[in-house]
Amino acid sequence: MKSIQQQTQKESALASFVSNSPDMAWINIKGDSMTSDSGISIPDNSRVLIKRIPNDPFGIPRNKPLVIMGEANGQTFIVCKLITFVDLVNYQVKCESLNKKYDPFWMPLANVTSIYEVEEVMI
Repeated sequence: MKSIQQQTQKESALASFVSNSPDMAWINIKGDSMTSDSGISIPDNSRVLIKRIPNDPFGIPRNKPLVIMGEANGQTFIVCKLITFVDLVNYQVKCESLNKKYDPFWMPLANVTSIYEVEEVMI
């Protein structure tokens, strides 16, 4: 486990890098849908470093944590999920949580405004 000092030094270095990049940002994650007992886990109140990727359905990474921003019914949304399947016929993606108590759901790509890869998790 990293010491608080090591974690703070790493976060400071990354913050300096991010401040010079318009496609990267730190955001806070709320909720337990991306918490897992094994493998990758993004617990409630984690800070994640995200990097914008092109909005290209053919290039969406599968089975890795992504932050998806969009708009539906006049409301803006931000979710952190895995995209496990891209349906190019119906132009939608299947979103899944790491926490298995949450059911997968389909999201229309027309509602997605930007997608970000999770590069770093600070717990």
